Parts: sequence; structure tokens; C-alpha cells
Amino acid sequence: MKARIILVLLLIGVGFCGAVSAQETQYRETIQDSVKNNTKIYYFVELPVQPEYPGGMSEFYKEVAAEFKLPEVPKDIYRIFVSFVVEKDGSMSNIEIEKDPGYGLGDEAIRTLKLFKKKWAPGKLYTEPVRTRYKVPIVFNTKTE
Repeated sequence: MKARIILVLLLIGVGFCGAVSAQETQYRETIQDSVKNNTKIYYFVELPVQPEYPGGMSEFYKEVAAEFKLPEVPKDIYRIFVSFVVEKDGSMSNIEIEKDPGYGLGDEAIRTLKLFKKKWAPGKLYTEPVRTRYKVPIVFNTKTE
């Protein structure tokens, strides 16, 4: 009798685990479908997998330095804060200046970033690429020139 009760309880437990697993799978598929069709822009810090530039940020800054045409400016340290969206396909869009020290540096930063042809590895949520707002500082030190 005890063996039958234990067997029944085991079968109920296995059935319950199967139902939970099926529900969990369906939930994950629903989340992934909603993320796939989503046009929301996430901030990079919200994501478990953040966007990544090919070669890393050091390569990103090397390319900025190579393309940036520094206008005539007084000797100082200049910080430009730029934000942009890394799209699901890895391209950059919506390039905006968050902080512009003037002297045309913000406009030059936008021009420079629009030249970039390499695509980022996009940010991901539940293994699906999502649109991600990314913010970077661009710093120039003309005091040492």
C-alpha cells in the first residue's frame, strides 16, 4: 500500500514538473517573440549582454582619433559626450551630443561617427538583439601640444 502511494505521488510530481517546464518554455518563447518585435530603446546598462564594438572600445577610440579633425581651439582638455543607438543590426543611428564644449567639436563628433562603417555586436535581451542607447565620452587634451 505504501509503495502504491509513493508511486502515485512520484507520478504526480513528475507530471507537475512537466507542466511547469512546458509553461516555462511557453513563457520564454512569448518573451522572446515580444523582444523580437520590440522597437523599444534600452539603455546599455539595463542589458545582460551589452553592445560591443569590433575590437573593443580601444579600437573605437582609435578610429575616432583617426577620423576626427580637431578645429583650432585654445589649449585645454575638452570632453564631448555623445549618445547614439546601436540598432539590432549593429549600425549606429540617432547620434546626439549630450554635452558640447563648443568650438564645433560636437558637430565634428557627429560627422566622425557617421563615417563609421563597422557594425557593433548589438545588445541582447533573452538572446535577442535589441535597440540600445549607448553613451560615450570623447576627450581631447590640447594642453600637451
